[in-house]
Amino acid sequence: MTEPERPGAARSPVRFRVLGPVAADGATGPLRVGGPKRRGLLAVLLLHANREVADERLCALLWGDHPPANARGQLQVYVSGLRGLLGKAAVVRESRGYRLVVAPGELDLEVFTGLVGRGVEELARGRAAAASEALREALALWRGPALGGVPESLVAREGPALQERRVVAFEHFAEAQLALGGHAGVIGELTALVREHPLRERLTWQLMVALSRAGRVPEALAAYDAFRRGLAVEQGLDPGDALVGLHRSILQGREAGPRPAELPHDVPGFAGRERELAELTGWLEEWERAGGVRVCVVSGMPGVGKSALAVHWAHRVRDRFPDGQLYLDLRDPGDPVARLLRTVEPHGRGTGEPDRRYRTAVADRRFLLLLDHAEDAAQVRRLLPGGSAVVVVTSRNRLGDLVVRDGARALPLDVLAVGDSLEVLGERGAAAEELAELCGHLPLALRIAAADPGGAARWLAETPPDRVLDRLVVGGESVAGAFAGWFAALPAELRDVALRWAPLPVSEFSARTAAAVAGCPVFDAGTALRALAGACLLAQPRPGRYRWHPLVRRFLARTRESNAGVARVERRGGASSAFG
Repeated sequence: MTEPERPGAARSPVRFRVLGPVAADGATGPLRVGGPKRRGLLAVLLLHANREVADERLCALLWGDHPPANARGQLQVYVSGLRGLLGKAAVVRESRGYRLVVAPGELDLEVFTGLVGRGVEELARGRAAAASEALREALALWRGPALGGVPESLVAREGPALQERRVVAFEHFAEAQLALGGHAGVIGELTALVREHPLRERLTWQLMVALSRAGRVPEALAAYDAFRRGLAVEQGLDPGDALVGLHRSILQGREAGPRPAELPHDVPGFAGRERELAELTGWLEEWERAGGVRVCVVSGMPGVGKSALAVHWAHRVRDRFPDGQLYLDLRDPGDPVARLLRTVEPHGRGTGEPDRRYRTAVADRRFLLLLDHAEDAAQVRRLLPGGSAVVVVTSRNRLGDLVVRDGARALPLDVLAVGDSLEVLGERGAAAEELAELCGHLPLALRIAAADPGGAARWLAETPPDRVLDRLVVGGESVAGAFAGWFAALPAELRDVALRWAPLPVSEFSARTAAAVAGCPVFDAGTALRALAGACLLAQPRPGRYRWHPLVRRFLARTRESNAGVARVERRGGASSAFG
C-alpha cells in the first residue's frame, strides 16, 4: 500500500544523535524511539537526512540479505511509529521511499562534519589553536561506537565508514595538538587507536612523535618496530619514507641531545598573509607525505615582509620538524657551510671538505632550514641537503633558475590588503586609510608609521606627500635606506632604464610604452622589464603589464634628480653623463 505524500509543516526542534547510541531529544527531553528496527529506520533516514531512501534499501539495511516476506508492511508500521514520535510532516513519502526532514544543526553527524571541515581549514592556514578547538568540539559529539542499538546488519554496513571519519578527525586533532606542544595529552588515545589500527601509518607516526617528545624514546622506537613487522607480515611492504626518517631522527636525537632551534623571534603584531601561510602549510603537508628536499622561494621588494612571513610560519610549524630548525642570514660574513656545520656537527667530529661533511651530517635528518636574504640561486644551491628537509628561502630576487633547475616553489609577496594594513597601523577610519595608501600598504612603511605616537591624522598633517620617504625613518631603519641597497645591487644597465622609466605618468605600462620612452626596440624593453620584475623592482599585476610601487617611484624620482644634479656639475667640469 502506497501512502499519499504529506505536506510539510513546522515542528518542534529535535536533536538527533547517531554518533553513539541512536537517539532523539525533544523539547522536554529524550524521545522513546523504540526497539532496534525502529531505531535502525531512524538511523538510516538520518544518515541520508533530507534525501529519499528507497524501500528496497531500507529493508536491506534493516533485515540484511534475507528480509521477511512482509518486510514492506513492517516498514510502514515503523514509519507510522516515527511519525507519531516526530510529527506527521517529519517523515515524507516520496516516489520510491521515504525522506526524513532534518533542520540545520539538529543532527550530530552534520555538526561533526562542519566542525571537522573547519578544523581542517584552520590547520591548512597554520592556525593550530583554532583547529584544535574545532576538532575537540567535533570529537566530543561521540558518545561511543556509532549506531548503537540498531540491527547488526546496519552496523556492519554503515558503522565502519562512520568510525573511519572519527579516526581521521582524531588524526587532524593530534596534528594540531602536536603543533601546539600538546603531545602529552594525545598519547593515551593515540596508543589505543594504534592498537586498534596497527597498520595505519599516520597514527603510528603521530604516536612516535608524541612519545619521543615526552622523553619516552624506547616506546617510540617500539611503536615503529611493531608497525614495521606488522606491515611486512600483512602486506609484504616496508614503512614509508616519512616514518623511516622519523625513526632515524629519533635514534640520532637520543644520541645527539637537544635539537637545534635557531629561528629568530616571531614578529609581534603579524597581520594578514592568510593565503600565503595556507600555501606554505599545504606545501609542508606534501613534504610530510613524500619526503625528500622541498624548497620554497619567498620573494618580493624590500619591506614587503618576506622574512617576517617566513619566520612567523616557521614558528607555527616548528614542532613538525623532529630534527629542529636551522637559520642563516646570508648577509652575515663568513662561510655559510661552516656556520651550519657548527650546529649539525657540534663537536667537530667530521673530517674532510666542509660541503661534503655538511651533506653527510644532515643526510638522514628531517629539519627546517630557513635561508634569509639570498642573493642568487648558486648561494642557495650549495646549502641544499641531500636527505629530507624543508628549505625556505627569502630573497629580493625571484631566483627563477632555482625554480627551473631545482624544482623550487615560487611564493612572490605583494603588498598588504587594506584591512591588514589598518591592523598593522592599529587604527581605523579615513585618516588611517589615507596613511596606509600613502605608505603603499608596504609592511615596513606601515610599521614605521605605526611607531609614531601622534597617530594617522597628525602624521598626515605634518608630512607633505613629497616628503613621505623622509618621514619613514625610525632608529637605524628607513624605507629609503632599504631601497638604496637594493637599487645599488642591480646591474648598471638596469638602474639606467629604471630611472628612465620611473617618471612614466601611468599606473600601468607595457613594453611598447617603455620602448617608446627609452627609444629602443620593444623586444629589448620587454627583456629589461622582465629583468626588473625578476629583481622585484617592478610588479606585474597581469601578464605583459607592469607598475611601480608608489614609494619605489618616489625613490627613483629622487635618485634621478640627484643623478641629474651630479651630471650638471660634471658637465660644467667637462664630463659627459647619460642623464644630461
